[in-house]
Amino acid sequence: MNKKIESNRVDKKICRCIEILRKIPAKPHKISTSQLYDHLERMGFNVSKRTVQRDLKELQSCLNGLEVDEHKDLPGWSWDQKVSSIMIPAMDPEVAIAFRMIEKFFYNMLPSEIVKKLSRYFNAAKKALSSHENSNFIDWEKKIRFLPRSMPLLPAKTQSDVVEKIYNALFHQKKIRGLYKRRDQVEAEYVFNPLGMVLRDSVMYLVATVWQYEDPRHYAIHRFLKVEILEDDVSVPDGFDLDDYLEQGSFWYGSANRKIFIELAFEQFTGSHLLETPLSQDQEVIEQPGKLIIKATVNDSQQLRWWILGFGEKVEVLQPDTLREEIKEILTKATLNYDT
Repeated sequence: MNKKIESNRVDKKICRCIEILRKIPAKPHKISTSQLYDHLERMGFNVSKRTVQRDLKELQSCLNGLEVDEHKDLPGWSWDQKVSSIMIPAMDPEVAIAFRMIEKFFYNMLPSEIVKKLSRYFNAAKKALSSHENSNFIDWEKKIRFLPRSMPLLPAKTQSDVVEKIYNALFHQKKIRGLYKRRDQVEAEYVFNPLGMVLRDSVMYLVATVWQYEDPRHYAIHRFLKVEILEDDVSVPDGFDLDDYLEQGSFWYGSANRKIFIELAFEQFTGSHLLETPLSQDQEVIEQPGKLIIKATVNDSQQLRWWILGFGEKVEVLQPDTLREEIKEILTKATLNYDT
């Protein structure tokens, strides 16, 4: 046989196998042999379905983690989630370090479904660093630490099928019918228009309108008990923009459009961080013996109140009077819990 023809045949098989591997998803998703055959046809590969079956068997024999279920009607191929996909490019050490930082410092902040999808990259990053000849790369993660200012919380538990359906509905711009448990523990069914997803601290939220209403709200994903994707297309309110929605202050329990001018008296050491990380562009600082007077225009939100209360006796609200009285009332009531 002509060596050039034989070489060309081998090259085509390599390209075909690479394309097959590129299309195989990680569990719990799967792809059938027929779907792979159809994909190869669209990509211009002129082969029989039997050839595709033979390719898959050969690949499975030499690649750990490439699996096929035993469904008699529609067997499906997938990658074991614990295995780094063969299609992940060889990681350079800088990229591997980035994944190690994500896993080390943000693991508990990520929803479980996202962690599952990233697990193969985390594993690939570990292998890439452990086998690298430069020990500086291996030791780098020992030299970096992340300390959140707020109380670290474990991520809210979500149902994997619920998250998957919401993602799919968002992608395909379809409405969903969802059974949702409200904060008062009442379960209610709504038809949602999915408009966006937001990750805040350890909780994922769906931004959506319900029924025929035009005002968007956000709903904690872990409160969805059941989700069904509908055939109806999403109806997006006129002028809706996710960034605009966030800037309106909905996630800060207040309005970003409602500003107030505050004047706070900090103990000098406690307030010194605001000299380097100001509250606002117009912040003004007046130094007094043992104190720092901080003046700034900020959003009038519940987040502001939590932040002030977190400093306890180390800060005093001087202005405005309404905020001063509100904080005073909260602290007075709090002392009653300890008057025993």
